[in-house]
Amino acid sequence: MEKKKGLIQTALLTGVGLIGGLLGSSYQQFLSGQLERQKSFDSWRREAYVSYLSGMEKLRISQDQEEAARKFKANTPEQKRLKAKAEQLRDEWEYEASTGARKIGIFGNTMVIEAIAKHWRETSEDRRCGKGWKTDLAIFRAMREQAVPNERRVSDDDLAQVTMQCTPPKE
Repeated sequence: MEKKKGLIQTALLTGVGLIGGLLGSSYQQFLSGQLERQKSFDSWRREAYVSYLSGMEKLRISQDQEEAARKFKANTPEQKRLKAKAEQLRDEWEYEASTGARKIGIFGNTMVIEAIAKHWRETSEDRRCGKGWKTDLAIFRAMREQAVPNERRVSDDDLAQVTMQCTPPKE
């Protein structure tokens, strides 16, 4: 009888240890997956911010080149070179900043999106969203809500400004 009791206790302790080991390894695997997803997300967010900032720096340099070109007589080789460089940088700015802004619209912090939208409203000409803007906005909204479900909701005006560089018409 005593031997049987000892076997039961051993089996129970082994079972508890086995269950604890299985639960612990499952939880560790879950946490590892969460950590990897967070690292990927942080990388995407950082990439978006760097892309946007790189584009904005190209705009600043482009403006410096245009200012320098104004100091030369019209149509001199140096003025033409500076104007061409400024135009090239402005084209790169438009691509990089808008690509970065779209990524920020999806992965970025709500406060960052609001700040960029405000900046563009204050520094750019008002451009109304064209045909199909609601569908485009719905796509960006769905991407954002899937990518950052715990972030505070961004207004349609701000999201449209950052992802499509336009202001939705008032309905």
